[in-house]
Amino acid sequence: MTIGALKKESLDSMDARVLNHLHRCRNAGQIAVRSPAKSDDDWFRIPNLSYEPIYDYRELLETIQSSRARTFFHLAILVLGAIVALAIARLGFLSFFFVCLVGLIPVYVALAASFNQWRSALLQLKEWESQVPEELPMDAVHPVEIHWWSLVRQGYLPLAAKRYWDNSIGLSGRPWRLLQNQETGEYIPVVDVKLGESPLSKSIAMEYRIFLLALSKLIQENEGHQIRWGVVIELGTRKCVAIPLQSTEIENVPELVAAAKNWFTSHDVLEFVEPPPGRCLNCPYAVRRSEKVKLSIEGETITPNLFDLPKVLPILYQRDLIPSETDPDVGEEATEFKTWLSNSPRGHRSFHCDCGDLFKWIPIHQQWIQHVDNLRAIYLSWKSRK
Repeated sequence: MTIGALKKESLDSMDARVLNHLHRCRNAGQIAVRSPAKSDDDWFRIPNLSYEPIYDYRELLETIQSSRARTFFHLAILVLGAIVALAIARLGFLSFFFVCLVGLIPVYVALAASFNQWRSALLQLKEWESQVPEELPMDAVHPVEIHWWSLVRQGYLPLAAKRYWDNSIGLSGRPWRLLQNQETGEYIPVVDVKLGESPLSKSIAMEYRIFLLALSKLIQENEGHQIRWGVVIELGTRKCVAIPLQSTEIENVPELVAAAKNWFTSHDVLEFVEPPPGRCLNCPYAVRRSEKVKLSIEGETITPNLFDLPKVLPILYQRDLIPSETDPDVGEEATEFKTWLSNSPRGHRSFHCDCGDLFKWIPIHQQWIQHVDNLRAIYLSWKSRK
């Protein structure tokens, strides 16, 4: 199946994330511009699950109150139902007694869910209390690691962001959240990352800098506020990296957009471009998936380009991402581990990824390194028991 030439309307109002992907890797940019952006309804939606982290202090307090009320309500119904069931049992209606017990199962499930949510919210409140308010330095030129609650306690209010447009340059974008300083009214755009095994670091956060610059340009044009900082947050941990943004770089965004559109116009047909070293390690389009999930581009389903660990190991060795047989410290162990993998079903499970499917190659994501480390730990445990 062949993907056709890029449609012109895809560039009329380019999403800011496309600009960022193209800057990081030409292949990622070609996929992003042909893939639908997250819908505005789903962009900041948080499922109401007990384990889902909360990012707004006001929402956190409301969750504690509502989940506590639901917990006691369900507990009261459960106790009352148990009393009724026991009373029926004393009268000799055992069959109806068991019907009552079965009828209480949904109440028990609701009680467990509300209690877990209450407990999770209390733990998150404890985390909020443990963080010290921290002010972003005025003259910083390098990224600053900071906790989400430190920003909130400093006086930044999390706001659900809307999509912004700038028709003069043909750009649109929506941050994950906006932080607004309650004293000065200053805005900070926030973008979210889900890295899995890779913890958020300053170097990873800097890969989203173009995205933050583009969003800052959109916010300044629509809200009239000057932007000095952008924040990258790792969802789940609330670990953040604040990136200082220079006004001259924000004003240069129209030139970046024009250059990106020119590149897409001259490369309207998919073309593989060798990515810069290390760019695949945390790329969302290199995330491995099971065989069942397939990539869809412009309404067409792409045939998965399947690969397993035996195909990936030589690349990991070649790039010195894991110790190889030529390493004098672990050479013998690496050879034994490789032999164990070749005979183990664990090493032959097939995966694929968006970029690999589209360009028929094997990009190396951080997941593979972590996968090998996990399997090596299993191998060493197995070896110690022999």
